[in-house]
Amino acid sequence: MQEAENDDSATEGCGWTTVQTSDAGVVAILPIPLPAPPPGGAFEVYSAVSTGHASLRSTLSCSDGSAQQTWSVTIDVEGASPSAN
Repeated sequence: MQEAENDDSATEGCGWTTVQTSDAGVVAILPIPLPAPPPGGAFEVYSAVSTGHASLRSTLSCSDGSAQQTWSVTIDVEGASPSAN
């Protein structure tokens, strides 16, 4: 299990969108309750589900449309096995 945290609290009126996975069959965002992120931030916990490739991505959106940034990371998962629930 890993955590992804984006913070741009210095930028007024801006905030990161929820981190999205390109393939929930490889890397899934876990739906667990978390404390609120700092203003302008996003906080997600994700887990490797199976072997494969996926990416995580979030976009910084500002209410006045003045700034757009994208955060992304590519993940290669090897040897993952589904958890027994």
